Amino acid sequence: MREDCNFRGDHWASVAGTIVLTVTLGLYIVGFFSGSWAYGVLVSSEVSVEVNLGLWTVCGCEVRTDGLNICTCTSIEEGHLGITLEVWHNAVRIFAAVSLSLLVFAMVTTFIFICWKPRPKMRVMTIVLVIAAGSLSLASIIVFPVKLLEDKSPINWTLGYSYVLVVFATGACLLMLAPLFIIGHVRTLVVKDKQEQ
Repeated sequence: MREDCNFRGDHWASVAGTIVLTVTLGLYIVGFFSGSWAYGVLVSSEVSVEVNLGLWTVCGCEVRTDGLNICTCTSIEEGHLGITLEVWHNAVRIFAAVSLSLLVFAMVTTFIFICWKPRPKMRVMTIVLVIAAGSLSLASIIVFPVKLLEDKSPINWTLGYSYVLVVFATGACLLMLAPLFIIGHVRTLVVKDKQEQ
């Protein structure tokens, strides 16, 4: 087993893909766990409530006319502020969680093929994992706003920063990572074929 990573032994696209994958995974983790996939305000005669909705939590801050603000965060399962866990929300959570898991596995396979076993199977596995992660994440970022905005809630929703981070990570998977790893895989095979001749 080699002790150091041989970045020079791989095509530039594979190395660039590894760097982009690291950034993408970081963005996805922050977007996945932070609590602002959507932001909204519920206004009544006595109080205004600012609401942040994430995949796992809902936070509300009551902004009162007397200047006393009361903020609470709870799990969505508890039904805080009348927001309950809908079937579609659970599906988005599952898509996003599986997508995150696939990105973590892609990171592992990337470091395996760069550092220890530069085999074509590992590169192909990384490509498949990245495309699958991007596809599942794409499903979650499409379903979330469509279902949220068709809900007849009195809250006027706006998509939040967590959602935007996941959108960027999804775009990076499908529009940057998959092409970079495919180019790196093909070019590495071409270079090795030329070396063997």
